[in-house]
Amino acid sequence: MVGSAQQARRLARVARPTIRAGGQVGPMRRLGTAGGYRRFQTSVASSLIALVALAGLAPAWGDPSDGQSYGLDDAPSRYEILRVAVAPASPPLQFVDESGLPSGFLVDVVNAIGQAGGMAVALFPMDVPAAEEALAAGTVDAILGLPYSAGAHGPVAMSEPLLASAIAVVSIAGDERYADGVARLADGVLALTRDSPAYDFLKAIRAVRFNETRTPADALELLAVGRADAFLEDRVVAAYLLEGRGDADRYAMTSSYWLPVEYGMAVRAGDDYLLYRINQGLRDIKESGAYSAAHERWFDDSELAVRRRLRYAVLAFGVAASLFVLGGGGVFWWNRQLASRVRAGTAELRAANATLERLVGEAEDKKQLIAQILESSPRGLVTCDSGGVVSVCNVRGREIGLLDPDPVGRRYSEYPFLALFLPPERVARVLSGEVIPFDVSEWTRPDGARLNVRHGLYPLVDHERRIVGLIFSFEDHTSEQAMRVRLAEREKDEALGRIVAGVAHEIRNPLTSIKAFVELLPRKMGDPRFMREMGSVVPREVERMDKLIRDLIDFARPRKPVRTVVDIGALFGSCLSLAAPSLAKRGVTIGSEIEPGLRVSVDADQVRQCAMNFILNSADSVEALRSGAGAGFTGDGRLDILIRASSVANAARVEIVDFGCGIDAATLARVFEPFYTTKRGGVGLGLPLSKQYVEENGGRLEIRSAIGEGTVVAMEFPLEGR
Repeated sequence: MVGSAQQARRLARVARPTIRAGGQVGPMRRLGTAGGYRRFQTSVASSLIALVALAGLAPAWGDPSDGQSYGLDDAPSRYEILRVAVAPASPPLQFVDESGLPSGFLVDVVNAIGQAGGMAVALFPMDVPAAEEALAAGTVDAILGLPYSAGAHGPVAMSEPLLASAIAVVSIAGDERYADGVARLADGVLALTRDSPAYDFLKAIRAVRFNETRTPADALELLAVGRADAFLEDRVVAAYLLEGRGDADRYAMTSSYWLPVEYGMAVRAGDDYLLYRINQGLRDIKESGAYSAAHERWFDDSELAVRRRLRYAVLAFGVAASLFVLGGGGVFWWNRQLASRVRAGTAELRAANATLERLVGEAEDKKQLIAQILESSPRGLVTCDSGGVVSVCNVRGREIGLLDPDPVGRRYSEYPFLALFLPPERVARVLSGEVIPFDVSEWTRPDGARLNVRHGLYPLVDHERRIVGLIFSFEDHTSEQAMRVRLAEREKDEALGRIVAGVAHEIRNPLTSIKAFVELLPRKMGDPRFMREMGSVVPREVERMDKLIRDLIDFARPRKPVRTVVDIGALFGSCLSLAAPSLAKRGVTIGSEIEPGLRVSVDADQVRQCAMNFILNSADSVEALRSGAGAGFTGDGRLDILIRASSVANAARVEIVDFGCGIDAATLARVFEPFYTTKRGGVGLGLPLSKQYVEENGGRLEIRSAIGEGTVVAMEFPLEGR
């Protein structure tokens, strides 16, 4: 037996239980529709006496988690402790008040039961999931105010009802969508408390959308801020919360008795003796009037009076009806009442059934719409789960990929077309969340036809945004590709027309010089100075025409590239070494940042010619800036030209960056036009020819520039073996 001092110390270690040996401890609220709230406070002296009695009589006891017995060691038949879990935030049924003590109608009821049964009640505030775990672990004996719901709370036994109520629907005043109760709950977003009766009822209905919260007050706040269209909660809890708000007139309880609910006390399954004592105590306090007194303190007087008058009226009517039953009238009346209730229930069920049928029909319509869109799409669409099994394949997909028989339900690897475009490494990337954008690839069908297929891959996600497969979208790009080739040929023909005009202009200048010397030759045959000038000018002009003709031939009828696998970084490095001495004489500095091992398949001579052309153009731009032709030169000591080479995805990217005068937008738009040049003495074929070389080697060329900021020439070539 532990002494009183030790008992008091162990009491202090309890995780904030509230111990009551009957009576009321702490503030109480009374709910009314017109009178507002009134507070009640029981005698502090009574509370102190109860705690002192516990300190003197209770055995050693502690936190509910320690698993110890809470009965009296010396007199178990005289005094016992009932450990009860209470909800902390469901006023006015059960909640923790401003002073930190459990309060509410159900708290008063369980205290009265404990007093009637000779048990001290220890109250432990916790939410429903924690209370269920504590009950299963044996650290509490009962859960207060658990709603009756078959199978929802695990292996527990329920007491007789402590309170019968109903779930109400609260909406913004004037919103009539929920006046019929369950019939139109799917028309909006609902706010409700997790593990409440409304939550247990609605969570299995897929068409209903709701936001769940931990407390009823949080759920009401969702309605207040517009994140929900209706608030579902016990009608007395909802009324209590609404009267506590300054904007209560903004809301309306459109359906006060939508879902009946009864609250009881839950004990562990098999604990029949404790269940018997709780039920016996409940019957005792109802007979003694303690239950009615608690009900009157917490709920509206007028409503209680109406119920009392109704009860008396029913009692009086029952007496009269019993007399009428002797003559057979009672049976008739009872049948009428039953028929009326059956009709009302049938009408509500019919309305609910109509709503469900409408929702099912809408879901079926959406399903049919999606199926029609898939089947009428000009693109092929195939979806697979994470295991590689095809779940959807539309008609166009079967036509393009010759997917016969229908691949739905089969592994995509059984079909050559799908296996080609869905290699394991691409599938793994998509299943990890990567989106592979559209690309164009050539595919030779078994019948020998060649198709240009434009295709892309996307992750397939479920309603919880989890990746469960992939979507393969593709289309026959052959006709469009052929049209592009024809357009390119037409553009080339137009370019040749411009070239002819340019050639005539470029050849006329050297021919004019040659013609002048030829006409003067008979008269100045013996003039040494004339002969020296002719020997210098004529060969130079002939060489100029020869180069022009060679470039023109290369542009108009380029030779087929002779590709070999080369290290693109090493190739540009050799160009840098070749150009560095001449650039140094011009005062232009050049450097490189080259990633090794970038192997590509190109014509080395053509790419080298492009590189030298770009490097010399960059040097001219730097000199133009220094001579004052540009603006913004700072002379900060950085390199004038930088060559960078690195891998980007499956390509090698080479950039020639200069910090020269830059190119304005109008000029940049025309740099690839044949015979367009801004250089004195330039022909205007260097950049068009370089672009042609890059594209013929499977690459891509782009130029970015701005006045005063320099120029970036970027080339990309597919990496070999990737």
